[in-house]
Amino acid sequence: MLEIIDRLPSEEYAEHLLKGFGQGDVVNTLLSLVLSESSPLASSDTNKGIILKVLNALLKRSADPELTLPPTAGIPLALQPPAVSAPNRLHSSRTSIMSSLLSRLPDILQALIHTNEPTPRPPAPLDTPEERGEVIASEPDVPPPPAPKTVQYPGHTVSSPFSSFRMNLVELLSLLIDSEVGEIVANNINTEHWSVLMYWLTAYPYNNIYHVLFYKIVYIVVR
Repeated sequence: MLEIIDRLPSEEYAEHLLKGFGQGDVVNTLLSLVLSESSPLASSDTNKGIILKVLNALLKRSADPELTLPPTAGIPLALQPPAVSAPNRLHSSRTSIMSSLLSRLPDILQALIHTNEPTPRPPAPLDTPEERGEVIASEPDVPPPPAPKTVQYPGHTVSSPFSSFRMNLVELLSLLIDSEVGEIVANNINTEHWSVLMYWLTAYPYNNIYHVLFYKIVYIVVR
């Protein structure tokens, strides 16, 4: 799907194939797969990260009314003709794409907080045989569940990986802020959201990609 988004907007015949994006159907379906708790992908951060990557590609590719065509294959760079522009057939769908994303903005921001929450452990039983005064045969001690394993990278260790879902979610937020609806998005970011974003700076001090996205968000908001 990423290749379709990359190639089709510059093709003359592709406009009717992109009508689904203009109607918001594709965007709404992708958002539901990522944000709905009843989604079949609710427990798969990897798959949700891939879907967010598609949404991010849609935002990037639909931004400009014209696209610069890639160089002609098989011709050396020095002999290439001057760059040629073509109408962006996806640009006409941008308003609908933005409308669909803004309608789910509270859910997108809530997902940002949710991805920072630790996985809950099952509660301890409230009514054990000992609490009921029953005498039971002694059993060997059952070891507690193992603590979450740390993730080691060259030169540093983190308690859990910075998942592709989280990274693409932050990138989606940065793309929305750096768009025509940026002021609306920025006004919906509250102190709880900023606390999460700031916490990741210290929890992942070597994650340069996240730091660049964070700087972009802060720069645009205070600009």
